Amino acid sequence: MRALYDSVETREGYIDRFGNVINSVRIKLSADEVRALFTTPQTLLAAPGPNKFIAIDQAVAYLDYSGGAFAGGNDLEIRATGITGTVLVEDGFASTFLNSVADAISIESGVSYWGEVTRLLDQPVIAWVPVADPTGAASTSTLTLILFYKVIKVY
Repeated sequence: MRALYDSVETREGYIDRFGNVINSVRIKLSADEVRALFTTPQTLLAAPGPNKFIAIDQAVAYLDYSGGAFAGGNDLEIRATGITGTVLVEDGFASTFLNSVADAISIESGVSYWGEVTRLLDQPVIAWVPVADPTGAASTSTLTLILFYKVIKVY
């Protein structure tokens, strides 16, 4: 029965017959890019192409604190397409995480597990803060985002 749904991939185990495998991407944002996340959202994943959308399984954020904290009420959101797009990570990353004064890790699930709203096809994935650019001119910390995702093909 397994053969109806899976095919053997020599090095990566099983994939489904439609090619929906879990991928990952790691993006490192500089302190300047973090301070500009409201005015200049960062593209994490490009649009996947016609008849496809990106489903986030899990998002990991790692703040590498290196001096001077970010400040402000700036929850970090991961969204489809742009600032008005669908939120793709369940709770986002709280401002207390982004404003940490020590190395910090936060892990969030994708919203597809909890009844996501209607999605559009062929949209990129961005990181954005919805209130204002984080402040903290003295901060030199970097932010690494790791996304585990699937590109879903609809026919």
